[in-house]
Amino acid sequence: MRLKRRFDVYKGEMETAIEKAAQQQRALRSLVLAAAASTGRNRAKILPVLAAAGAIVKRCEEDLKARQQTHATAHAKVSIARELLTALGKIASNKGEYKAILDGSGQFNPTTKSAETFGQIKEDATCAAADTEADDAITRATEKGEDEVPDVANKIVLTNQCVRTAGTACTGSTSFGASGSLSYKLTVSNDAVVVSTPFSTDHSAPSPVTKADFKIATAAIAAANTELKNLRATPDLATCTKDIRVFNTIKGEHAFKLMALKALANKPDAEKVDSSDSAALQLSVDEAYGTNGGDYVNGFWKDIDSTPVPKADGAAETTEDLRNRLALDAHSEGIARLFVKTLVDEEKKQKTKQKVDETKSEDCSSKKENECKGDCVLVEGIFKPKKKGEEENKDKNGKAASTCAGRDKKHAAPLRAANGKEKNAKILLF
Repeated sequence: MRLKRRFDVYKGEMETAIEKAAQQQRALRSLVLAAAASTGRNRAKILPVLAAAGAIVKRCEEDLKARQQTHATAHAKVSIARELLTALGKIASNKGEYKAILDGSGQFNPTTKSAETFGQIKEDATCAAADTEADDAITRATEKGEDEVPDVANKIVLTNQCVRTAGTACTGSTSFGASGSLSYKLTVSNDAVVVSTPFSTDHSAPSPVTKADFKIATAAIAAANTELKNLRATPDLATCTKDIRVFNTIKGEHAFKLMALKALANKPDAEKVDSSDSAALQLSVDEAYGTNGGDYVNGFWKDIDSTPVPKADGAAETTEDLRNRLALDAHSEGIARLFVKTLVDEEKKQKTKQKVDETKSEDCSSKKENECKGDCVLVEGIFKPKKKGEEENKDKNGKAASTCAGRDKKHAAPLRAANGKEKNAKILLF
């Protein structure tokens, strides 16, 4: 049925987009995991692709979301119309009839009527129009030019045939003879011309004698036509079919260029890509992924896929190539284990730093100037290690002064007599 084939254009788009979107999601998760597992230059190469992949996945999700409700409604409406049209096609193909035959005495005898086939419908009957329709390819572009589905089989028609005697049609006032008969059939069609003289001499074949509206599928067909129009206005989901593992897919993304400028071209503070950045950006991209992305598949992604991902192996931890850890739970577990290692390393560094600070504090913490060891400065009355880069204090002859003494005279300890009392310092003027 052509209605189904027309809807299948959009159904195929949706199914392909969902499948490709899942591949995009796996590629994005792989990049996130590889970035977490990498350092330095290797991580820098991942970041531009990661940013571009995120932008592509986001657009795909937005297009799918915009399409889903329209698609679901269209699927429901088209399905109803198809089912009704299929049923009407079976009814229209019905050849059953009710036929009453006169007996030898010219009487209608109920016991001698022929077998009733009236209303019998063959379940395996097919739609003649569907069987003969053109088997041409339908695309999104050609579907837009399709005519609306017509409102068909919207009349119910009763036909009859009158036979006065065997081989002779009924006439107005002539009595029935032996082997005369009356037969009736009920069917549906697009329309029918009702005869005005059902028992005339020219009525030698079944002819319509009455008809009525039978618009059981009319509303459903109209709804299906509307939904097909709505589908034409939806995104074609081309964003979802983009392959992140193809360099041409990501190289034009703004997110890729900006992050390449930051991570590869040594401009970490850049927030826009200027024309003046083109040369440096191109050079950095070529160095990272090969000229025109020549190393993107067999170099960059090969390294991504072979990234060792931590996982449990009984009571111990081992690693496995990322290409074999594509499931969402495997990705999540791998990232979690990597962050555990990061936390452990940070804790070790913090403990080491704390130990060094405590050692320095023990060497230079006295408030007494003459007891301070090492290269010190006076800070709020306490001598502490001098900061890196601070100039050495020198005496008038250019010689270095003692390590800590005399750096800040207003904080120097006051002079004391032998009895412990402070002496009054006198200033001599010459």
